[in-house]
Amino acid sequence: MASHFDEETIETYRECFFLHAKKGIVENKHQLANIMHSLNYCATQNELNLFYKTHSNKEINFPTFLDIAYKYKQKVDPKKEILAAFIAYNYYDRKNKSKQIISMKDLKYILTNFGTDKLDLSDIDELFQELGLDVGKKSNTNKKIEIEYEKFLYNLMI
Repeated sequence: MASHFDEETIETYRECFFLHAKKGIVENKHQLANIMHSLNYCATQNELNLFYKTHSNKEINFPTFLDIAYKYKQKVDPKKEILAAFIAYNYYDRKNKSKQIISMKDLKYILTNFGTDKLDLSDIDELFQELGLDVGKKSNTNKKIEIEYEKFLYNLMI
C-alpha cells in the first residue's frame, strides 16, 4: 500500500510506527491505538479491535500498518464529518434554510475550544485572512460576520 502515500507521508508514518513499535511489530491493540492516534487518526475502539483482529493472525509490521492506514483513510471523509458537525450545531439562515451559515464569532469559539488541536485567536485570524475572509481588527471579534460553512470548508480543503 506504499503506492497510496507520498514519500514524505510514508517517512512520517515510519517514524511514528517505529517510535511505538520498537521491535518493528505491533504487539497489541493498545500499541496500534497509540500509533493511529499519534498520526491523528481518530479510530474508535471498535475500529481498532477490527483492525487488530483482522491482522492478528499475521504480524502487523510496517507494510501491514500502511495497509491498515490506507483502508482507514478510505473510510473516513473529513469534509463529510466536519459538515455533519456544523449541521449538528444547527446553523441555518432563517430566511433561506438551504444556505447553511455560522457566525465568525461562533466559528472562532468552536476552533478555540473543541477538538484535539485547539487554535489560538492569532492562528484563526491568519487562517481567515488566507481564506480571504474579512476578519477586521483583532479587537473586533464581536462583529456580526456570517460564513457559509460549505464554502469555508471548500476553501480550507483546496
